[in-house]
Amino acid sequence: MVHAMRRERVWMVQTEQQYICVHQCVLAALEGADLAPPPANHHHHNAAFEGC
Repeated sequence: MVHAMRRERVWMVQTEQQYICVHQCVLAALEGADLAPPPANHHHHNAAFEGC
């Protein structure tokens, strides 16, 4: 996965700390951890958008 990302953006990961961070994030994603911040309690309604 990191190899594919690096093909897209050379030198994206440069330091040991960056590799550790990427490794931990990929591992958490593969284990199914939810790393996203909790959704906000407010909702925005777009009156111009009509859903299908």
